Amino acid sequence: MGIKSAYRQLKETVRGPDKQYQLDVLKEQLDRYWAEVTKEGLTANPQLLNLQQLAQAQLDAREPKAAGKLIQELAALIPVVKLATLEQAHRDRQTQKTAALDAAGKVLAEEFERDAGALTAKREPAPLKRTTQAAQPRMKEAVMTLDKTLPPVALEGKNFVSRMTVDGETFEAPEYIAKGGFGVTARYTAASGNTLVMKAVLDYGGELEKELEINRKLSEGPIDAPGRENVLLMKGFTKGDDGTAYILMDEAAGDLNMMKHGMNALSEAGGLPEEVRNVLNQQMMKQALQGAKYMHDQGVDHFDLKEGNMLMMPDGTVKLIDFGGSLADGKEGEMISPVTTAPYSPKDGDGMMHGEFALQRNKWDAFSLGTMLETMHHGENPLGRGGALTGSLGRVHDSMTEEAAQERTTLESALESSYFRNLDNYEPETIKELMAATAAYSSALRGREVNGKKVTTLSEDLHHERQLLQKHEAKMKDAKMRGQALDVEGWRAKQAVVKALEADLRLLANDADLQPHRDRISEISQRLQRGA
Repeated sequence: MGIKSAYRQLKETVRGPDKQYQLDVLKEQLDRYWAEVTKEGLTANPQLLNLQQLAQAQLDAREPKAAGKLIQELAALIPVVKLATLEQAHRDRQTQKTAALDAAGKVLAEEFERDAGALTAKREPAPLKRTTQAAQPRMKEAVMTLDKTLPPVALEGKNFVSRMTVDGETFEAPEYIAKGGFGVTARYTAASGNTLVMKAVLDYGGELEKELEINRKLSEGPIDAPGRENVLLMKGFTKGDDGTAYILMDEAAGDLNMMKHGMNALSEAGGLPEEVRNVLNQQMMKQALQGAKYMHDQGVDHFDLKEGNMLMMPDGTVKLIDFGGSLADGKEGEMISPVTTAPYSPKDGDGMMHGEFALQRNKWDAFSLGTMLETMHHGENPLGRGGALTGSLGRVHDSMTEEAAQERTTLESALESSYFRNLDNYEPETIKELMAATAAYSSALRGREVNGKKVTTLSEDLHHERQLLQKHEAKMKDAKMRGQALDVEGWRAKQAVVKALEADLRLLANDADLQPHRDRISEISQRLQRGA
């Protein structure tokens, strides 16, 4: 049974009718957790050891309820101790490096700092003032040179440098992409076809400063750490003489909202089998959980995880973004005032955008991701609330969205669930191809319209009208049982609206220009289902 969906399984086990079965399952859980502790080299930790011994004593006394609670405490404490151990090890390494540099003398110290990117201020001055904090030894900072020999390009009231070199590759010809509350975004293209985006931030205030600090902290983690690739880190940061901040990063195909509605359209047109869509959802959410776990391992809670804050890269990689509302190095139990999105917020925050609450580290993000499991599966926003989730998806969803924060499962346990382990039944490279192809299709679909409506509006309207039709049908059924008059005309009107929206969404999904994308997805889907 293992660690997967730990809290929910433990709770269900304790409530089960067979006491010996309960004890056997709890024993297996305890052994698996302690094996993890042993693997991480944490067996000497007195808190973990005490909980393990107490839980074992309760099992020996045949007290499953008490044992279950102690095992839950052990499960929650493991990542906390692991993080504290990693942080202490990091501090020890930094102390050792400092001592070595002092002993080696000024020349070696300057060489080390230069390699670590800590001598940014001593480099040749760039056209724009660099203010990025020094990169840490584990982080390779992109070498960015701005060419000021050419006049800047004005886009939506902001000046963008005409040409720049990043890690030896020249990017030029900035073109406008979008403008939002956060800033103006432009795309740069290299001769190789590679692209980067630069954001000119309109409001350079405390939130951006915080985002930069969080980005620096996340960049300090091991380069090969699981989940690091699922966090979008800045490639560079500059500040103009007028105070405008410019952020350089990789270009995305879109966000998970785009993917969700693109899949809705393709499913409506019969081009995305249910099995294939489930695999796409599992892969996207697995990457989202991995990215959030990486953030937690670096001591950062996000607090605003949702589809719009997760980008889909052209290669099918999901990356978390928007760290302005995140909290670094929060202390368990401290009072916080997160700014978040209500439908994705647990009752810890009373579903409100503002308020002061006692921090329970990592639990808020677990709830948000659990909510996303539901919205991605049903293809709608959190307020839509489709049918109840069942099977392995229902179990992991319920364990992540428990009302009591302390009972919510850890992301590590969620990733061990059979819902995500289903991905092991498919070829990883085929899944990667499918993700990239679906991202390309959804991105190409994004700007198209039918009857003045884009795919997002059509998809959301269709879900809403279907729900209204289902409610009307339920009322008619109730009226029939009571011998009351049936509102047949109202039902026909709602049915006509649904059919019209279905037709429009199919028309949009089957746009002739998108045929190559649909053919590609179909070919990969067939290979995926064959196991090729």
